[in-house]
Amino acid sequence: MRHGFLVAVIDVPSDQTAGMSGFRLSPDHAADIAAVVGWLHAAAPAGVWLVGTSCDAISAVIGAGEMTPAE
Repeated sequence: MRHGFLVAVIDVPSDQTAGMSGFRLSPDHAADIAAVVGWLHAAAPAGVWLVGTSCDAISAVIGAGEMTPAE
């Protein structure tokens, strides 16, 4: 947080040995993203931006779509 940023890089979950195909659009994936956002808020109560490139942009949208304004 030295420069005001706290960054989390999310990789493929360890329980998804077949990769992200299909899982990326699941409620479980959205819950995983929400858990990371919750951890970030607990570590540093500030705004959170979800950013993804290529297929990870889908994950960012799925995660953001499941959030409520309070999250």
